[in-house]
Amino acid sequence: MFQGRSGLRLSIPGRIISGSQVTSSSKDKLDMLFFFYGPDTFRSGEKVVELKRKYLEKNQSQLAGLVLLDFETSENEMQGAASVERALGEQGLFSAKRFVVVQGFSANSSPEEQEKLLEFLMGHPEIIKSAEQFLLFREGEPKAERKSQKGSAKKTAENKLIKYLMAQAKVELFEALSGSKLEKWVMAEAQKFNSAVKFSQSGLTRLLALCGHDLARLRAETEKLVTYRGQGEVTVQDVDMLVQGRVAADIFQTIEALSAGDKKQAIALLHKQLAAGSDPFEILAMYVYQLRTLLKIAELAEQGVQSPMIISQKTGLHSFVVQKGLPQVRRWGFKKLARLFQQLAEIDTQAKMGKIQDLSLALELLIMAQ
Repeated sequence: MFQGRSGLRLSIPGRIISGSQVTSSSKDKLDMLFFFYGPDTFRSGEKVVELKRKYLEKNQSQLAGLVLLDFETSENEMQGAASVERALGEQGLFSAKRFVVVQGFSANSSPEEQEKLLEFLMGHPEIIKSAEQFLLFREGEPKAERKSQKGSAKKTAENKLIKYLMAQAKVELFEALSGSKLEKWVMAEAQKFNSAVKFSQSGLTRLLALCGHDLARLRAETEKLVTYRGQGEVTVQDVDMLVQGRVAADIFQTIEALSAGDKKQAIALLHKQLAAGSDPFEILAMYVYQLRTLLKIAELAEQGVQSPMIISQKTGLHSFVVQKGLPQVRRWGFKKLARLFQQLAEIDTQAKMGKIQDLSLALELLIMAQ
């Protein structure tokens, strides 16, 4: 636990820590410089909020000293390093406490701007050695267009600013939660809302299958389920009733019926979804999503990989989804799945171009043609 002269306590005492696990001491680290990074921007964002709250609790008169520079969503991206330098130099550095959060700078600025900021930090060591100022850099996933560039991972590793932060700051890594870690996170969230309620394993598995790795949605749905249950166990029936994944469950059953050759059941499920008020475009999108998921499983199964655990690790899909999808994949085969996916893609394109007047009928005809 670290406490500066300003009174802000920060429990980040390691060189690189994951969650709150300390891996090593950091005597050579700069006391007021912090670096959060990793794909789990939900948890790193929460940690920033927690630290800001602690800062304000200890420094109630220093609201003006709290600065957030978000290069992912604001005009700061256009100002580059200058906006950071301005924030660090404003209002008399040694006369007022300050907590400056720089978010997404490396991922959303040019190499030239990063070089400028690095030179500024290295040329003004008093800024990050001052007990009156906290400087926190937070980086998540890079922009999609940058992430897709060949060699982007190597470029990130070679980023001089990141190297500087890794060497000089107190570092915390926020990895994406999956598997048992994700399950433990949901169960811990449930306990925060109501310690008298727990998830049944089947209920937890269904919730994760419907919400995936979206922590914001998982928290919201967990709160709703726990509030509804009041005490005892959240069951799979609770999840199916309350979580906005009922359409997804029906879609899964529709594809399952088709894979088994039961067109009558598949049509009945389609009619049920339409009667419940589901938008045909939403149904189509869910068909596409389900087929894309099955294709991921089928591609590996085609290569001889049959272990649900290995497929889950390689695809990032939850093990529940893989286990439920494998029987369908075996019945369909990769080629049939790919053909059906292509047919759905063509319907989607034609519908968006206005060439299909009745999308519900088009979906029904597609089912009948299988």
